[in-house]
Amino acid sequence: MTRRIQIEQILLWLFVILSGIVIGGGLYEMRVIVPLWANSPPESAWYWEAQRIANPQYAPNSGLRFWIFLTPTHLLLSLATLIAGWKTLGDHRKWLFASTIAFIVLHTSALVWFVPTIGEILNSRSLGISPEQVTAKVHMWVTFSWVRAAIGLAAFVAGLRALTIPPLRE
Repeated sequence: MTRRIQIEQILLWLFVILSGIVIGGGLYEMRVIVPLWANSPPESAWYWEAQRIANPQYAPNSGLRFWIFLTPTHLLLSLATLIAGWKTLGDHRKWLFASTIAFIVLHTSALVWFVPTIGEILNSRSLGISPEQVTAKVHMWVTFSWVRAAIGLAAFVAGLRALTIPPLRE
């Protein structure tokens, strides 16, 4: 096994392990945290934000306590794994590319759309957004989050599949 393949395999293992944490954290958040502010919009979102501001020590702020560390780390590891696996061949490369590119797209979408949109939702009362618009945004955010979770789960499985296929080099 050449040094490049060893590095690629180490990065792939780390990527898959961290992908499992990303998926687990995302599913936990969707099943436990999101319903707390998304169950009956807009009131639930407004109440959630008011309680978070009034009692920050008790508020589960997964964005600042979990995702702010995990997302950039996993994004960089996704890029490193993609680059390290660039010259692999065959099915290994196909599964590695599918997994890493999917996670790069998911993390980019989180930074570009999901985070700003949840900020708008939670601050909608002070921003003067109508209750109907808040409700529509919440439903869209939750729906897209479940789509993102499904894509992430498929990407995780693709990463696991890449681990089972020996990498070949050009």
